Amino acid sequence: MVASGFVVVGALIFALTQIFPEVLGGGDIKMVLALSIWLGVAKSAYVLVLAFGIGALVALALLAAKKVNRKSTMPFGPFLALGAFGMWFCPNLFDYLRIAL
Repeated sequence: MVASGFVVVGALIFALTQIFPEVLGGGDIKMVLALSIWLGVAKSAYVLVLAFGIGALVALALLAAKKVNRKSTMPFGPFLALGAFGMWFCPNLFDYLRIAL
C-alpha cells in the first residue's frame, strides 16, 4: 500500500514536472513523495487538491492586492504542509464537502 502511493503520486508529480518544468522544485517533489508514503494514495491526492486550492486562493488575494504580478513565483511547500495538516487532523474533510455540495 505504501509503495503504491509512492509510485502513483511519484508518477503524477514526475509527469507534471516534465510538462511544466518551472512548477515544482526539488524540495516540493520530495515533500510530496514523503507525504504519499505517510498518507497513502487517496489522502495524498486530497492533499495536492487542498494545496493547489489554498495556493490559488492566496495567489489571487495577492494579485488583487497588487503585492505580486503574474510572473512572480511562490513557494509551494507551505501549501503542501497546510494540506497535509488538514488531512491529518480532519481526514473526512472531503466527505463533509461532498455532502455540503
